[in-house]
Amino acid sequence: MTPIEWIVYAILLIISIATYVTARKAANQDTQSTAGDFEATTAEEGKTIPVVFGTCWRGHNVVQYGDVDSEAVKAKGGKK
Repeated sequence: MTPIEWIVYAILLIISIATYVTARKAANQDTQSTAGDFEATTAEEGKTIPVVFGTCWRGHNVVQYGDVDSEAVKAKGGKK
C-alpha cells in the first residue's frame, strides 16, 4: 500500500470513530419536544419582501405549519 492510502484509511477511521461517539451522545439526550419548541417563518400581511439579485438561499414564507399540539396516549392492550 502506498502512503497516501494509509493516510486515507486513517482519516476514514477517525471520521468513523467521531461519528460513532457523537451519535451515542445524541441518542442519550432527552429528545422530547413540546409544541412551543418549534419555530417557523410566518406570512404577515403588509410585510416587505426583499428583492434579491443573483443566486442565494433565502428562508421560505410558510403559511401553515401543521398541527403542533400534544395529546395523551390512551392505549388498551396487555394480556387477555
